[in-house]
Amino acid sequence: MAKIDKLRASGCPIAFGLDMLLKDKRTYGEFLDAGEGISTNTLADRLKCLEAMGVIERSPDPENWRKILYTLTEKARDLAPIILEIV
Repeated sequence: MAKIDKLRASGCPIAFGLDMLLKDKRTYGEFLDAGEGISTNTLADRLKCLEAMGVIERSPDPENWRKILYTLTEKARDLAPIILEIV
């Protein structure tokens, strides 16, 4: 278990993104409360980076227009089996 905790806290944006997105976290607040212990500015930077790379996309929550939902893109879904093999 300690090894898993070390990997989660590795600081790797890809590992963090996959870990969080694959656990059905979809909002900034859910990512922040996920137990990673990530700072708000680091989380914001990682989300922006993943969005810029085309791995995630942002959209307004249809139930609460003030919330933003993050979802995997088709590109991310295509890459997921490869990345999981690497992990």
